[in-house]
Amino acid sequence: HALIWELAVAPQLALQWAHHRYGGEILDQKPRLIGDLARRLADLYDAVLRGRVQTPADSPSLCVIYHGDDLDPDMAVTRRQIAKLLFLPAGTRWVMDAHETRNPDSTQQLNQLLGIKS
Repeated sequence: HALIWELAVAPQLALQWAHHRYGGEILDQKPRLIGDLARRLADLYDAVLRGRVQTPADSPSLCVIYHGDDLDPDMAVTRRQIAKLLFLPAGTRWVMDAHETRNPDSTQQLNQLLGIKS
């Protein structure tokens, strides 16, 4: 989880958030801001919803999503939408795994870093 977040998600989130906050000229005018934000985001992989999808070796048409059970109705996204986005088959099972639960301290740090009021 952490490596994917650091190498792929944090840089993309930094770029998109900076573009959202400062507008289209951000790449030309403030490239260091994006790099700094990506570095600061890299350690906060456990601040957001996360999980993993596994397919049992003996049943390749079945999937299991292990998740932290912290999908909140206020987030306006459903399990069905997540499964559809990931092209998962009907009948995908959802299994709670405490390892996938968000870290409240990291979530608070992320909100502060991005200026999100919680």
